[in-house]
Amino acid sequence: MPLLHDNAVLPHDRALPGLPTLLNPAAVAELFNRRRLVGQVQHVAISYIKYKPGTSCLVGYRLACNGTTLDAYARALRRADRLTTERGAMLICPERLLELRLFPNDRRIVGLRKINHEQQAALLQRLVPQQNASWWHSPLERLVYKPERRYVARLVVEGRPQATLKFYTPACYAAARRSHMVTNGQMLRVPRLLGKRDRHAVVAYEWLEGQLAHAALSDPATDVAAFAPVGAALAELHAQPPGGLTSRTTQHE
Repeated sequence: MPLLHDNAVLPHDRALPGLPTLLNPAAVAELFNRRRLVGQVQHVAISYIKYKPGTSCLVGYRLACNGTTLDAYARALRRADRLTTERGAMLICPERLLELRLFPNDRRIVGLRKINHEQQAALLQRLVPQQNASWWHSPLERLVYKPERRYVARLVVEGRPQATLKFYTPACYAAARRSHMVTNGQMLRVPRLLGKRDRHAVVAYEWLEGQLAHAALSDPATDVAAFAPVGAALAELHAQPPGGLTSRTTQHE
């Protein structure tokens, strides 16, 4: 997410004329309601921003609509960019070069298009064939969505989380497969791989119960001694041979 001073700069990027609209939740809600793409949108919240000055800006949204919450995202394009006409893309404001998509019609995470009532069960059956039908027909709950990068959801079977599903772009999927070389240690516990579908760039892992570290850090009642095992697990992780994993140096960062 941009910092406060970034918000003063972004709308003035002349190469991307759609930025002022893209970064204005009220304007985005008005566009949705004017075009009637979904039901009445009561509120729009920005959930994700990826900005390359003078090149592109992608903004993810959470739409409050008729008592439910929907995901969507929009891209601000340059005048020289080619406007897409593929299925699932909705050009909301041609004169401002804005392209908007509703979940699950992600431009790069193609496997997400299988998340619907007609195809989701078939995808899960192929992804975790060793499980029974209760898994294949269970709901997915959204955890993290970074448009055109990654979507993470948990599979809830009979009221209990059983698996984590991660949908990737083809390039990110190749990197994620290399991470399967990480193994358990004395303190480190790695979720077990339950299944994968190369065609749809999706992986399923077992669900691990526990408290998130960032949640514990923000809780004043947390005993700092509870982080000693976290440090030991991280040490075991970094002690493992990297194999084919990509190396990122501080200079790269």
